Amino acid sequence: MTTPSASSRSPVAVQLVAIGLLAAAVTGVLYAYGTLHTPDYNFSLFGQDTENALKLKSLLATIAVAGAVAQVLLALWLYRKLPLVGGPARSVGPIHRVIGTVLFALTLPIAVHCMLA
Repeated sequence: MTTPSASSRSPVAVQLVAIGLLAAAVTGVLYAYGTLHTPDYNFSLFGQDTENALKLKSLLATIAVAGAVAQVLLALWLYRKLPLVGGPARSVGPIHRVIGTVLFALTLPIAVHCMLA
């Protein structure tokens, strides 16, 4: 068995540095937006006033957390890492993708309300 040379590790290192720089840039943009943005406390979420919008946002976030737990369990099942469970059924992969798409769509109103309100 041969060990990878330094030149074959170089692209991975470059990718990691690029990902780190991208993460730093996103962090910087969010920090700048957060410090320069003046909140609009009259912004509503689906027609709800401030207090009810916060309740709706927390409900959507709670559903998203429950869905994230389901996503992790489905992923563990797909990779056969769940103990006492056999191999995944054919439908597990598509269900995992659909739930992920629904969760992404569900969290968009939360993100919009957090950024604008």
